[in-house]
Amino acid sequence: MQDEKTEDTKFPEANLATFITGMMMEGLVAIGEVENPIDKKKEFRQEHAKYIIDTLSMLKDKMSGGATTEELSMVDGILYELRMKYVAHKDGE
Repeated sequence: MQDEKTEDTKFPEANLATFITGMMMEGLVAIGEVENPIDKKKEFRQEHAKYIIDTLSMLKDKMSGGATTEELSMVDGILYELRMKYVAHKDGE
């Protein structure tokens, strides 16, 4: 028997902006800017944060021919923000 809450869950539209925003949030958790929803801790997880930044950078390179100007600008802004926070936390160790 399925949980009734599971059936009523509304998921956001599957699009590039939603995916990128999810990656950004994961990056902010890895950097320690946002509390991890699982263990309720804020801690800098350097390798995880680097992986998210590298993944977003790779994705930006791959999407340069098929993305809108707005999508590319969004990724640029997110990459800049995550990189700056990563460096700040890395240098603060």
